Amino acid sequence: MTADQLKAWREKHRLTQVQAADALGVALITIKNWEAGRNAVSGPAAYLCAVADKIGVPALGDITQGETA
Repeated sequence: MTADQLKAWREKHRLTQVQAADALGVALITIKNWEAGRNAVSGPAAYLCAVADKIGVPALGDITQGETA
């Protein structure tokens, strides 16, 4: 996932950088670095973005925060 793809994903779901960081279970600086292209979005975070597109961001937050239904 590229920096532009991450930003487009975040904007598609109407998330701030803080909200995206919370949903993905990463630090805010990580989101900022990804969107600036300083680090690549890969592995679990890229996978979680794809999952969020399928199940929705609120449900993703439940998963990354360890909550169960």
